[in-house]
Amino acid sequence: MPAFAYHDVTDDARDSGFHGAGALPFKLGRAAFARHLDAIADTAARPGLVTAIDPPAPGPTLLLTFDDGGASAPYAGDELCRRGWRGHFFIVTGRIGARAFLDAAGIKYLRGCGHVVGSHSDSHPHIFREQTADQMATEWRTSRDRLADLLGSPAPPRPSPAATSRRWCSRRPPRPAFSMSSPVSPRWRPSGSARAGCWAGFP
Repeated sequence: MPAFAYHDVTDDARDSGFHGAGALPFKLGRAAFARHLDAIADTAARPGLVTAIDPPAPGPTLLLTFDDGGASAPYAGDELCRRGWRGHFFIVTGRIGARAFLDAAGIKYLRGCGHVVGSHSDSHPHIFREQTADQMATEWRTSRDRLADLLGSPAPPRPSPAATSRRWCSRRPPRPAFSMSSPVSPRWRPSGSARAGCWAGFP
């Protein structure tokens, strides 16, 4: 199933998410994001939620995801809602309430709009696949528990930071942090900062 993984949708890179040089290529301006959504609307694919996938339904389903939990997430979510779509917002829980990141109210707002809110690790290690299995499990367990406390329910599926490595995606996730994991690759994409990710769910 195709999945487009975005990060921050902002015209000022300082206003949302991480600020390092490695983060800049994944930030997208508002006008460019609107062009992406217009391009998607012109196809047969319709953005849906991983929690509501119906394989027998006619037409392809597309997943839209937003990593890191930057402050621009409510804007991106509202743009999806205007089109009758919903997305997946993955939060770096160690950054909740920090400058340029979502606070608790923003995360609850996204959930209230019908978007899936999930984990994107707790500290966002720079190269996640180089963490040990125990370190990975600690990242996901800590993040899962923080989101569960905030939202009052277990955290749903998540993509991992820097999860574009097929080698990492093919590895079995550490237990007991996850209940399942599988790679996803896009069949098509508009130009820009969308990329594939890996998914997993929590028990």
